[in-house]
Amino acid sequence: MLITPGVDPQSRLEQALESRPVDADVVLVVDQFEELFTLCPDHTVQETVITTLLCAAREPGSRTRVVIGVRADFYGH
Repeated sequence: MLITPGVDPQSRLEQALESRPVDADVVLVVDQFEELFTLCPDHTVQETVITTLLCAAREPGSRTRVVIGVRADFYGH
């Protein structure tokens, strides 16, 4: 599954997680993760998205893996 945060990252993430197959291994790729900070200035939403990603990968018995892609020129930020 591939998502980009966009201006409404919480909604996009929720939609992706709700559409996960129940009994399958899933790799959730969050491309352009820097958009979480550049397009969404709300720190509460940023924290919620990050926490949701961590929970999705750490749930007991979770078959979801999370991969985050960030532009190299954004590392310093």
